[in-house]
Amino acid sequence: MPDLSYTAVVDNHVTNLTPLGKLLMPPPMSEKQVALPASEPPSCLTMHGHGLVALANGSLHLLDASTSALRSLPLPAEVDPREVYRVLSIRSETIVLVENQVSDCLRDRLTVLRVGNE
Repeated sequence: MPDLSYTAVVDNHVTNLTPLGKLLMPPPMSEKQVALPASEPPSCLTMHGHGLVALANGSLHLLDASTSALRSLPLPAEVDPREVYRVLSIRSETIVLVENQVSDCLRDRLTVLRVGNE
């Protein structure tokens, strides 16, 4: 079976997932729904293939959309989740957080995280 890319649509506390190579449904319909273990919707979200990375409640939530396997990781102490405005996923094991530096409005800070597969 081919490796399918998914699209994600956030609907309050639920993320709707649809594999584009298999189904083409407009929101709010989807193949499956996943609720992140957070009390608020994600502030940042990105998809890379079938991997989803979301930032909510100060934690990173990593989801394999094809299997619905979810794991949560705390942010490093030096990262202020209120200042993160973008999350990028590069391959399945590397995540880049982009922070707005309040002290210097002309610069952003990048934090690269390596997350191993469990």
